[in-house]
Amino acid sequence: MTAKTPIRTVFDGEGNATGLAEFQSGEFVGLTHGGLGASLSIGSAGQVLKVNSGGSALEFGAVEAIVNIDNATNLESATLASTDKFLVSDGGTEGRATLAQIATATKDTTVTLTNKTLSGASNTFSNIPTSAISFSGSTISGITNLTAGGINIVGNSITSADSTVIQMGESLSITGSLTQSGNTITLGTNTSGRILVADGSGFTSQDVTSLAEISSVANDDVFLAIDTSGGGLKKIARSAVVSGLASSSAISNVVEDTTPQLGGDLDAQGNDVEDVGYYSHRSPDATVTQTLAVTVVTKTTEHTAYGDGSSSGYAINGHEGPVLQLSQGVYKFDQADSSNSGHPLRFYDTADKNAEYTTNVTTSGTPGQAGAHTTITVTKATPSVLHYQCSAHANMGSVANVVGSESPRVTDGLSGESGVSLTMPSASGTIGTQAFCIAQAIALG
Repeated sequence: MTAKTPIRTVFDGEGNATGLAEFQSGEFVGLTHGGLGASLSIGSAGQVLKVNSGGSALEFGAVEAIVNIDNATNLESATLASTDKFLVSDGGTEGRATLAQIATATKDTTVTLTNKTLSGASNTFSNIPTSAISFSGSTISGITNLTAGGINIVGNSITSADSTVIQMGESLSITGSLTQSGNTITLGTNTSGRILVADGSGFTSQDVTSLAEISSVANDDVFLAIDTSGGGLKKIARSAVVSGLASSSAISNVVEDTTPQLGGDLDAQGNDVEDVGYYSHRSPDATVTQTLAVTVVTKTTEHTAYGDGSSSGYAINGHEGPVLQLSQGVYKFDQADSSNSGHPLRFYDTADKNAEYTTNVTTSGTPGQAGAHTTITVTKATPSVLHYQCSAHANMGSVANVVGSESPRVTDGLSGESGVSLTMPSASGTIGTQAFCIAQAIALG
Protein backbone atom coordinates (compact mmCIF):
# COMPACT_ATOMS: atom_id res chain seq x y z
CA MET A 1 0.00 0.00 0.00
CA THR A 2 1.36 3.41 -0.95
CA ALA A 3 1.37 6.42 1.31
CA LYS A 4 -1.72 8.58 1.11
CA THR A 5 -1.82 12.33 1.03
CA PRO A 6 -4.47 13.84 3.31
CA ILE A 7 -6.85 16.49 2.00
CA ARG A 8 -7.91 19.71 3.59
CA THR A 9 -10.69 22.29 3.26
CA VAL A 10 -9.78 25.39 1.34
CA PHE A 11 -11.06 28.69 2.72
CA ASP A 12 -11.23 32.08 1.17
CA GLY A 13 -10.01 35.26 2.70
CA GLU A 14 -13.23 35.70 4.63
CA GLY A 15 -13.11 32.21 6.12
CA ASN A 16 -15.63 30.64 3.79
CA ALA A 17 -15.02 27.07 2.57
CA THR A 18 -14.54 27.05 -1.16
CA GLY A 19 -13.39 23.46 -1.78
CA LEU A 20 -10.96 20.61 -1.00
CA ALA A 21 -7.24 20.29 -1.70
CA GLU A 22 -4.23 18.07 -0.73
CA PHE A 23 -2.00 19.09 2.14
CA GLN A 24 1.07 20.87 0.88
CA SER A 25 4.60 20.65 2.34
CA GLY A 26 4.89 22.78 5.48
CA GLU A 27 1.14 22.74 6.19
CA PHE A 28 -0.19 21.15 9.42
CA VAL A 29 -3.22 20.81 11.69
CA GLY A 30 -3.13 22.83 14.89
CA LEU A 31 -3.12 21.18 18.31
CA THR A 32 -6.56 22.61 19.13
CA HIS A 33 -8.00 20.68 16.20
CA GLY A 34 -6.24 17.41 17.10
CA GLY A 35 -3.19 18.01 14.97
CA LEU A 36 0.53 18.02 15.76
CA GLY A 37 0.80 21.76 15.83
CA ALA A 38 3.81 21.67 13.54
CA SER A 39 5.04 20.38 10.24
CA LEU A 40 7.00 17.22 11.03
CA SER A 41 9.50 15.09 9.17
CA ILE A 42 10.61 11.68 10.43
CA GLY A 43 13.44 11.93 12.97
CA SER A 44 16.74 10.04 13.20
CA ALA A 45 17.14 6.53 14.57
CA GLY A 46 16.81 6.42 18.35
CA GLN A 47 14.92 9.71 18.58
CA VAL A 48 11.55 9.96 20.26
CA LEU A 49 8.51 12.26 19.81
CA LYS A 50 8.51 15.03 22.38
CA VAL A 51 7.03 18.45 23.08
CA ASN A 52 9.19 21.25 21.81
CA SER A 53 10.91 23.72 24.14
CA GLY A 54 8.13 26.26 23.67
CA GLY A 55 5.41 23.78 24.62
CA SER A 56 3.52 24.62 21.45
CA ALA A 57 4.07 21.55 19.26
CA LEU A 58 5.49 18.04 19.03
CA GLU A 59 8.89 17.22 17.56
CA PHE A 60 11.40 14.40 17.30
CA GLY A 61 14.46 14.57 19.60
CA ALA A 62 17.18 12.55 21.42
CA VAL A 63 16.34 10.46 24.48
CA GLU A 64 18.59 12.49 26.86
CA ALA A 65 16.46 15.50 26.06
CA ILE A 66 13.43 13.60 27.33
CA VAL A 67 14.80 12.42 30.76
CA ASN A 68 14.88 15.38 33.16
CA ILE A 69 17.52 14.26 35.71
CA ASP A 70 17.38 17.47 37.72
CA ASN A 71 13.66 17.08 38.38
CA ALA A 72 13.67 13.30 38.82
CA THR A 73 13.13 11.59 42.21
CA ASN A 74 16.17 12.28 44.43
CA LEU A 75 18.02 8.99 45.15
CA GLU A 76 21.34 10.56 46.22
CA SER A 77 21.04 9.24 49.80
CA ALA A 78 19.98 5.76 48.71
CA THR A 79 22.35 2.77 48.91
CA LEU A 80 22.76 1.38 45.44
CA ALA A 81 22.69 -2.36 44.84
CA SER A 82 24.30 -4.31 42.05
CA THR A 83 20.82 -5.02 40.62
CA ASP A 84 19.83 -1.35 40.34
CA LYS A 85 19.12 -0.29 36.72
CA PHE A 86 20.38 2.58 34.58
CA LEU A 87 19.46 3.93 31.12
CA VAL A 88 22.26 3.47 28.65
CA SER A 89 22.84 3.95 24.94
CA ASP A 90 24.68 1.06 23.40
CA GLY A 91 25.97 2.35 20.08
CA GLY A 92 22.71 4.16 19.40
CA THR A 93 20.50 1.51 20.95
CA GLU A 94 18.89 2.76 24.16
CA GLY A 95 18.07 0.40 26.97
CA ARG A 96 18.61 -0.46 30.60
CA ALA A 97 21.59 -2.03 32.37
CA THR A 98 22.43 -2.97 35.99
CA LEU A 99 25.07 -1.48 38.29
CA ALA A 100 26.84 -4.86 38.29
CA GLN A 101 27.31 -4.54 34.52
CA ILE A 102 28.88 -1.12 34.99
CA ALA A 103 31.28 -2.49 37.63
CA THR A 104 32.30 -5.33 35.31
CA ALA A 105 32.85 -2.91 32.44
CA THR A 106 35.06 -0.54 34.49
CA LYS A 107 37.15 -2.90 36.68
CA ASP A 108 39.70 -3.70 33.97
CA THR A 109 40.13 -0.14 32.80
CA THR A 110 43.22 1.99 33.53
CA VAL A 111 42.74 5.31 35.27
CA THR A 112 45.51 7.74 36.08
CA LEU A 113 44.90 9.59 39.35
CA THR A 114 46.55 12.96 39.70
CA ASN A 115 46.39 14.80 43.04
CA LYS A 116 43.57 12.55 44.18
CA THR A 117 42.80 11.12 47.62
CA LEU A 118 41.89 7.45 47.97
CA SER A 119 39.99 6.69 51.16
CA GLY A 120 40.24 2.98 51.76
CA ALA A 121 38.65 2.67 55.19
CA SER A 122 37.73 -0.97 55.93
CA ASN A 123 39.06 -1.96 52.49
CA THR A 124 41.97 -4.15 51.51
CA PHE A 125 44.37 -3.58 48.63
CA SER A 126 46.04 -6.86 47.73
CA ASN A 127 47.92 -8.58 44.90
CA ILE A 128 49.08 -5.27 43.48
CA PRO A 129 52.46 -5.72 41.75
CA THR A 130 55.04 -3.05 42.49
CA SER A 131 55.35 -2.20 38.80
CA ALA A 132 51.62 -1.35 38.67
CA ILE A 133 51.81 1.34 41.38
CA SER A 134 52.96 4.82 40.49
CA PHE A 135 52.20 7.85 42.67
CA SER A 136 52.82 11.45 41.75
CA GLY A 137 51.61 14.01 44.25
CA SER A 138 48.80 11.71 45.39
CA THR A 139 47.65 10.67 48.87
CA ILE A 140 46.32 7.32 50.05
CA SER A 141 44.48 7.49 53.37
CA GLY A 142 42.21 5.36 55.51
CA ILE A 143 43.80 2.02 54.52
CA THR A 144 43.56 -0.45 57.41
CA ASN A 145 45.29 -3.38 55.75
CA LEU A 146 47.74 -3.31 52.83
CA THR A 147 49.58 -6.41 51.68
CA ALA A 148 52.32 -6.11 49.09
CA GLY A 149 54.55 -9.13 48.67
CA GLY A 150 56.09 -9.85 52.10
CA ILE A 151 55.01 -6.55 53.72
CA ASN A 152 51.84 -6.15 55.78
CA ILE A 153 50.47 -2.76 56.84
CA VAL A 154 47.78 -3.15 59.49
CA GLY A 155 46.61 0.02 61.20
CA ASN A 156 49.76 1.85 62.31
CA SER A 157 51.96 -1.25 62.12
CA ILE A 158 54.23 -2.33 59.27
CA THR A 159 55.33 -5.96 59.62
CA SER A 160 57.03 -8.62 57.57
CA ALA A 161 54.81 -11.48 56.47
CA ASP A 162 57.51 -14.02 57.41
CA SER A 163 58.70 -12.15 60.56
CA THR A 164 62.04 -11.29 58.98
CA VAL A 165 63.71 -7.93 58.60
CA ILE A 166 61.94 -5.34 56.41
CA GLN A 167 64.55 -4.00 54.02
CA MET A 168 64.49 -0.59 52.37
CA GLY A 169 66.68 -0.20 49.32
CA GLU A 170 67.17 3.54 49.72
CA SER A 171 67.75 6.03 52.53
CA LEU A 172 64.87 6.61 54.92
CA SER A 173 64.14 10.16 56.05
CA ILE A 174 62.06 10.65 59.23
CA THR A 175 60.97 14.20 60.01
CA GLY A 176 59.37 13.36 63.36
CA SER A 177 60.48 11.35 66.39
CA LEU A 178 61.44 7.70 65.98
CA THR A 179 60.18 5.34 68.70
CA GLN A 180 62.05 2.02 68.99
CA SER A 181 60.01 -0.46 71.05
CA GLY A 182 62.66 -3.19 70.87
CA ASN A 183 66.09 -3.14 72.51
CA THR A 184 68.24 -3.72 69.44
CA ILE A 185 69.19 -1.45 66.54
CA THR A 186 70.97 -3.40 63.80
CA LEU A 187 73.48 -1.49 61.68
CA GLY A 188 75.51 -2.47 58.67
CA THR A 189 78.51 -2.95 60.98
CA ASN A 190 77.65 -4.55 64.32
CA THR A 191 81.06 -5.39 65.79
CA SER A 192 80.85 -6.20 69.47
CA GLY A 193 81.82 -3.34 71.79
CA ARG A 194 81.30 -0.52 69.28
CA ILE A 195 79.35 2.64 70.09
CA LEU A 196 77.33 5.16 68.04
CA VAL A 197 79.18 8.45 67.61
CA ALA A 198 77.83 11.63 65.97
CA ASP A 199 80.28 12.90 63.34
CA GLY A 200 78.49 16.14 62.45
CA SER A 201 76.28 14.69 59.72
CA GLY A 202 75.01 11.48 61.26
CA PHE A 203 75.76 8.62 63.64
CA THR A 204 78.40 6.02 62.80
CA SER A 205 79.50 2.83 64.52
CA GLN A 206 83.00 3.25 65.96
CA ASP A 207 85.33 1.20 68.08
CA VAL A 208 86.19 2.90 71.38
CA THR A 209 89.90 2.42 70.68
CA SER A 210 89.56 4.46 67.47
CA LEU A 211 88.35 7.57 69.31
CA ALA A 212 90.66 10.53 69.71
CA GLU A 213 92.70 10.25 72.91
CA ILE A 214 93.12 12.93 75.57
CA SER A 215 96.79 13.16 76.59
CA SER A 216 96.08 15.03 79.82
CA VAL A 217 93.02 15.67 81.93
CA ALA A 218 92.08 19.30 82.52
CA ASN A 219 90.05 20.45 85.50
CA ASP A 220 87.04 21.28 83.30
CA ASP A 221 87.07 17.95 81.43
CA VAL A 222 84.04 15.72 81.98
CA PHE A 223 83.52 11.96 82.23
CA LEU A 224 80.50 9.75 81.61
CA ALA A 225 79.17 7.79 84.58
CA ILE A 226 76.14 5.72 85.55
CA ASP A 227 74.13 7.36 88.33
CA THR A 228 73.22 4.37 90.51
CA SER A 229 70.75 6.49 92.47
CA GLY A 230 68.68 6.93 89.31
CA GLY A 231 68.80 8.85 86.05
CA GLY A 232 71.04 6.54 84.02
CA LEU A 233 74.04 7.88 82.09
CA LYS A 234 75.20 11.34 83.14
CA LYS A 235 78.26 13.54 82.85
CA ILE A 236 80.52 14.35 85.79
CA ALA A 237 83.31 16.90 86.02
CA ARG A 238 86.88 15.86 86.81
CA SER A 239 86.84 18.05 89.93
CA ALA A 240 83.71 16.25 91.18
CA VAL A 241 85.39 12.87 90.62
CA VAL A 242 88.47 13.87 92.60
CA SER A 243 86.36 15.39 95.37
CA GLY A 244 84.10 12.34 95.54
CA LEU A 245 86.99 9.90 95.72
CA ALA A 246 88.70 11.94 98.41
CA SER A 247 85.59 12.01 100.61
CA SER A 248 84.54 8.37 100.20
CA SER A 249 85.91 4.87 100.48
CA ALA A 250 85.97 4.52 96.69
CA ILE A 251 89.81 4.33 96.58
CA SER A 252 90.91 1.02 98.06
CA ASN A 253 94.39 0.92 96.53
CA VAL A 254 96.79 2.75 94.23
CA VAL A 255 98.37 -0.38 92.78
CA GLU A 256 97.86 0.89 89.23
CA ASP A 257 99.93 4.01 89.96
CA THR A 258 103.58 2.94 90.35
CA THR A 259 104.72 6.47 91.22
CA PRO A 260 101.95 8.04 93.32
CA GLN A 261 102.56 11.57 94.53
CA LEU A 262 100.87 13.71 97.14
CA GLY A 263 99.81 17.26 96.47
CA GLY A 264 99.92 18.04 100.17
CA ASP A 265 100.33 16.49 103.61
CA LEU A 266 98.99 12.97 104.09
CA ASP A 267 96.43 12.93 106.88
CA ALA A 268 95.71 9.32 107.84
CA GLN A 269 93.09 10.53 110.34
CA GLY A 270 94.14 7.92 112.87
CA ASN A 271 94.05 5.08 110.33
CA ASP A 272 96.83 2.57 109.78
CA VAL A 273 99.48 2.91 107.09
CA GLU A 274 99.88 -0.70 106.08
CA ASP A 275 102.11 -2.91 103.94
CA VAL A 276 104.96 -0.41 103.72
CA GLY A 277 107.54 -2.43 105.64
CA TYR A 278 106.38 -1.32 109.07
CA TYR A 279 103.20 -0.82 111.03
CA SER A 280 102.97 2.53 112.78
CA HIS A 281 100.84 3.46 115.78
CA ARG A 282 100.53 6.67 117.70
CA SER A 283 98.91 7.26 121.06
CA PRO A 284 97.90 10.94 121.43
CA ASP A 285 99.12 11.15 125.06
CA ALA A 286 99.55 9.07 128.21
CA THR A 287 95.86 9.44 129.08
CA VAL A 288 94.71 7.79 125.88
CA THR A 289 95.32 4.08 125.32
CA GLN A 290 95.82 2.76 121.80
CA THR A 291 94.41 -0.78 121.71
CA LEU A 292 95.89 -3.32 119.32
CA ALA A 293 93.99 -6.59 118.72
CA VAL A 294 96.27 -9.63 118.94
CA THR A 295 95.41 -12.98 117.32
CA VAL A 296 97.46 -16.11 116.63
CA VAL A 297 97.51 -17.45 113.07
CA THR A 298 99.44 -19.97 111.01
CA LYS A 299 102.39 -18.14 109.47
CA THR A 300 102.51 -17.31 105.81
CA THR A 301 105.17 -15.54 103.76
CA GLU A 302 103.68 -12.28 104.99
CA HIS A 303 105.15 -12.92 108.45
CA THR A 304 108.61 -11.44 109.06
CA ALA A 305 109.72 -14.69 110.78
CA TYR A 306 108.18 -17.10 108.29
CA GLY A 307 110.14 -20.36 108.39
CA ASP A 308 111.83 -19.52 111.72
CA GLY A 309 110.75 -20.88 115.09
CA SER A 310 107.08 -21.71 115.64
CA SER A 311 104.73 -22.28 112.67
CA SER A 312 102.28 -19.99 114.46
CA GLY A 313 102.70 -16.25 114.68
CA TYR A 314 101.12 -13.14 116.08
CA ALA A 315 98.86 -10.95 113.92
CA ILE A 316 98.40 -7.37 115.07
CA ASN A 317 95.09 -5.90 113.90
CA GLY A 318 94.99 -8.62 111.26
CA HIS A 319 98.54 -8.12 109.95
CA GLU A 320 101.02 -10.98 110.34
CA GLY A 321 104.14 -10.19 112.40
CA PRO A 322 104.36 -6.51 111.42
CA VAL A 323 107.35 -4.35 112.34
CA LEU A 324 105.79 -1.83 114.74
CA GLN A 325 106.62 1.86 114.92
CA LEU A 326 105.52 3.15 118.34
CA SER A 327 105.62 6.80 119.34
CA GLN A 328 105.34 7.89 122.97
CA GLY A 329 102.05 6.82 124.51
CA VAL A 330 100.15 3.85 125.97
CA TYR A 331 99.61 0.68 123.94
CA LYS A 332 97.38 -2.18 124.99
CA PHE A 333 97.97 -5.51 123.24
CA ASP A 334 94.57 -7.17 123.68
CA GLN A 335 94.82 -11.00 123.87
CA ALA A 336 91.16 -11.74 124.59
CA ASP A 337 90.78 -13.71 121.33
CA SER A 338 90.69 -17.48 121.98
CA SER A 339 93.53 -18.05 119.48
CA ASN A 340 95.91 -16.49 122.06
CA SER A 341 95.48 -19.39 124.47
CA GLY A 342 98.92 -20.58 125.57
CA HIS A 343 100.73 -17.67 123.88
CA PRO A 344 101.47 -14.87 126.38
CA LEU A 345 102.87 -11.77 124.63
CA ARG A 346 105.91 -10.22 126.28
CA PHE A 347 108.64 -7.70 125.35
CA TYR A 348 112.32 -8.67 125.06
CA ASP A 349 115.64 -7.07 124.25
CA THR A 350 116.31 -9.49 121.35
CA ALA A 351 114.34 -11.85 119.11
CA ASP A 352 116.05 -14.72 120.95
CA LYS A 353 114.51 -13.43 124.21
CA ASN A 354 117.79 -13.04 126.11
CA ALA A 355 116.15 -10.72 128.61
CA GLU A 356 112.57 -9.72 129.15
CA TYR A 357 111.82 -5.98 129.16
CA THR A 358 109.37 -5.14 131.96
CA THR A 359 109.77 -1.39 132.54
CA ASN A 360 106.34 0.28 132.28
CA VAL A 361 104.89 -3.07 131.12
CA THR A 362 101.84 -4.60 132.82
CA THR A 363 100.04 -7.88 132.13
CA SER A 364 96.55 -8.97 133.09
CA GLY A 365 94.40 -12.07 132.73
CA THR A 366 94.92 -15.33 130.87
CA PRO A 367 95.62 -15.11 127.11
CA GLY A 368 92.65 -16.41 125.14
CA GLN A 369 90.14 -15.16 127.71
CA ALA A 370 88.28 -11.86 128.09
CA GLY A 371 90.29 -9.09 129.73
CA ALA A 372 93.70 -10.60 128.91
CA HIS A 373 96.24 -8.02 127.73
CA THR A 374 99.82 -6.79 127.89
CA THR A 375 100.16 -3.00 128.15
CA ILE A 376 103.29 -0.92 127.64
CA THR A 377 103.79 2.79 128.24
CA VAL A 378 106.34 4.14 125.77
CA THR A 379 108.44 7.10 126.86
CA LYS A 380 111.63 8.70 125.60
CA ALA A 381 113.45 6.42 128.06
CA THR A 382 112.07 3.29 126.40
CA PRO A 383 114.83 1.47 124.45
CA SER A 384 114.81 2.33 120.72
CA VAL A 385 114.34 -1.34 119.78
CA LEU A 386 112.21 -3.98 121.49
CA HIS A 387 110.92 -7.37 120.38
CA TYR A 388 107.39 -8.60 121.10
CA GLN A 389 107.41 -12.40 121.37
CA CYS A 390 105.54 -15.31 122.91
CA SER A 391 107.06 -16.32 126.22
CA ALA A 392 106.36 -19.98 125.41
CA HIS A 393 107.30 -20.27 121.71
CA ALA A 394 110.04 -19.00 119.43
CA ASN A 395 109.80 -16.23 116.82
CA MET A 396 106.04 -15.65 116.89
CA GLY A 397 106.40 -11.88 116.90
CA SER A 398 108.59 -9.19 115.38
CA VAL A 399 110.29 -5.85 116.12
CA ALA A 400 108.87 -2.79 117.86
CA ASN A 401 110.80 0.40 117.01
CA VAL A 402 110.30 3.32 119.39
CA VAL A 403 110.15 6.71 117.67
CA GLY A 404 111.86 9.48 119.68
CA SER A 405 113.65 7.13 122.05
CA GLU A 406 116.63 8.67 123.83
CA SER A 407 117.95 5.26 124.93
CA PRO A 408 119.74 3.68 121.98
CA ARG A 409 120.25 -0.01 122.54
CA VAL A 410 123.25 -2.14 121.55
CA THR A 411 121.99 -5.68 121.02
CA ASP A 412 124.75 -7.25 118.91
CA GLY A 413 127.86 -8.87 120.36
CA LEU A 414 131.00 -6.77 120.19
CA SER A 415 134.31 -8.60 119.88
CA GLY A 416 137.56 -8.36 118.02
CA GLU A 417 136.81 -11.66 116.36
CA SER A 418 133.68 -10.29 114.69
CA GLY A 419 135.63 -7.34 113.27
CA VAL A 420 133.79 -4.79 115.41
CA SER A 421 135.87 -2.73 117.81
CA LEU A 422 134.87 -0.44 120.63
CA THR A 423 137.35 2.43 120.88
CA MET A 424 137.72 4.20 124.21
CA PRO A 425 139.02 7.80 124.17
CA SER A 426 141.56 6.89 126.91
CA ALA A 427 142.20 4.23 129.44
CA SER A 428 140.31 6.18 132.07
CA GLY A 429 137.89 8.19 129.88
CA THR A 430 134.10 7.93 129.34
CA ILE A 431 132.09 7.38 126.19
CA GLY A 432 130.04 10.54 125.83
CA THR A 433 127.46 11.77 128.29
CA GLN A 434 124.43 9.96 126.91
CA ALA A 435 123.24 6.89 128.76
CA PHE A 436 123.04 3.70 126.80
CA CYS A 437 122.34 0.04 127.52
CA ILE A 438 124.57 -2.90 126.60
CA ALA A 439 122.28 -5.91 126.22
CA GLN A 440 124.96 -8.48 125.46
CA ALA A 441 128.41 -9.27 126.75
CA ILE A 442 131.26 -7.26 125.27
CA ALA A 443 134.47 -9.13 124.68
CA LEU A 444 137.43 -6.91 125.31
CA GLY A 445 140.67 -8.04 123.60
